[in-house]
Amino acid sequence: MKKAFKLGTIATAIALTSGCTSMMQKKDFDGLNEQITKGDINAAVVHAEKLSGEFNTQTGEPGDLLWALQSGVLNRVAGNDKRSITYFDSAETLMRMEDSESGAEKAAETTGSILGNDAMLDYEPTQYDGVMTNYYKAMSFWTLGDTASARVEFNRSIDRQRRAAQYFSEEIQDKIAAAGGDAQGNQNAANQGIAQAEQATAAKMSQWSAYEGYINPAATYASSLFFMLHGKDGADYEKAQAGFKRVYGISRSATAKADMNNVAALKSGQRLKPTVWVIYENGLSPKKKEVRYDFPLFLAGVNKVKYVGMALPEMGDGSAAFPYVQIDQYRTQPMASMSKVIQSEFKAEYPGILAREVTRAVVKAASQAVAEKQDSSGLASIIMTVATMATTGADVRSFSMLPDTFDVTSLPKQGKNQFTLKAGQFDIPVTTAAGKHAIIYVRAYHDNIAPQVSVINI
Repeated sequence: MKKAFKLGTIATAIALTSGCTSMMQKKDFDGLNEQITKGDINAAVVHAEKLSGEFNTQTGEPGDLLWALQSGVLNRVAGNDKRSITYFDSAETLMRMEDSESGAEKAAETTGSILGNDAMLDYEPTQYDGVMTNYYKAMSFWTLGDTASARVEFNRSIDRQRRAAQYFSEEIQDKIAAAGGDAQGNQNAANQGIAQAEQATAAKMSQWSAYEGYINPAATYASSLFFMLHGKDGADYEKAQAGFKRVYGISRSATAKADMNNVAALKSGQRLKPTVWVIYENGLSPKKKEVRYDFPLFLAGVNKVKYVGMALPEMGDGSAAFPYVQIDQYRTQPMASMSKVIQSEFKAEYPGILAREVTRAVVKAASQAVAEKQDSSGLASIIMTVATMATTGADVRSFSMLPDTFDVTSLPKQGKNQFTLKAGQFDIPVTTAAGKHAIIYVRAYHDNIAPQVSVINI
């Protein structure tokens, strides 16, 4: 009986910890979404920075990787490019620390969460988190006129995409195979109804597929645009042309095709006429939500195990703001779906998530059976059942401030420096410098809020 109560005490402590963790995470994201819905970017920045934690005086890093990422992108939207770079620098350091963890350390962390849930684990950065970190750093350096640093970051974003393709073609396939076997074996040991979880999610995920080579067209397009406009030699032009060609092959974007032809003209010695490019970050990327599968076995006459449950993250769809933004007769057209990038990576990682949750269901069910056997009063079993229900929760964390799509267009400058950007009911005056080229960067979250606009003069 003492053992049973000890087990119940441990389970209760874990239940309180993991349950509070899940609730706090939901509260954190709801608070951010509320500020974004209101269009209060500055309040959203304060919210995200607070959650990223205090900067460590020795390392200079905040404590939370995910919220450092959120702080980085929100500071960029707010026009705080230097602060944005600081947060993304810190996020990169934290990602390197996460990547450097040994297999034994990761295994120990996962084992420690078996009686809890994935929300208790450290945030595991996605491949697109890394690509977008270097993308946004590059765009901020470019905005600040630091083309040397922008070049470094664009090259890093290209290299991250190469490594992402390698990761998904090699490592993730091994994980999927291993997770699939574990999940099936544990699933047979648990309640048959658990199979509903995999079936329900698989139906939705079957429509998701990655871009060929796990390319991120937004980062590829922007880097190609940079190497075209700041080309130092033929190698830069070759890199730009290859990138535009790849993006056009995926998206059939008229702007990418025009830029592909522009690079060809530059390579032949021609000059590029003054041009304005509009890059539009449209809407919000998909968010995860929790889906629960609860099986009250006591209703079915099962004595030793009273409850088996699972909670899994389900990836939603992105949401657009304005269907397009427009200057004169030139409207932006979709060029890259960030939602597709996110959903395809979630699909690839999902078997591992499912395997862990099925394992938890089995272990928690076994714990209930042990408590039932060792405590004739039934109190320990009740405690274990309540703890099982409380600890059943999904990890719904994600880099939620990314857009649904990246849309683009370009237009001849024709000696003009004053433009009017139209976005739904909003008319926004935009001033560019007298230089040859300009990039008008637009970020819109919802169609009832005026978008944020910044300019890169070249």
